[in-house]
Amino acid sequence: MVHSVMGNTTTKNSQRPPFWMKACQDLTKDSRMKVTELQSDEEEKRSVKSTTSDKSKNEKDSESGKQLEEERKKNNELQKELDLQISLKAEMEVAMKLLEKDIHDKQDTIISLRRQLDDIKLINLEMYKKLQVRHLIY
Repeated sequence: MVHSVMGNTTTKNSQRPPFWMKACQDLTKDSRMKVTELQSDEEEKRSVKSTTSDKSKNEKDSESGKQLEEERKKNNELQKELDLQISLKAEMEVAMKLLEKDIHDKQDTIISLRRQLDDIKLINLEMYKKLQVRHLIY
C-alpha cells in the first residue's frame, strides 16, 4: 500500500521516515548547534565584557581609593595646621591679657609715683618756706 505524504510516497512496510522529516531533523540539529554556538559566543562576549568591566571597575576603585587616601592625608594635615593655629591664637590671647594687665599695673605705679613726687614737692616747698622764715627771724 502506498501513502502520499506531502507529495512523497512511502510504503507502509518501510521503516524509513520521509525525506522531509530527515531534513527537518537535520535542520533542527543544525539549528540547535548554531544556537548552542551563539549562546557560547554570547557567554564568551559577556565574560570578556565582564572581565573588561571588572578590570575597569577595579582600576576606578583603585584610583578612587588612592584619591580618598590622598584627601584623608590632606585633611589630616589641614586639621593639624588648624589645631596649631588655634593653639597659637589661644597663646597669643593669653599673652595679650598678660601684657594688658602689666600695662595697667605700670600705669597704676606711674600714678602712685607722681602722687609721691607731688607730695615730696609740697614737703620740700614747705621746708623751704620754713627755712626762709627762720633766716628772716635770725
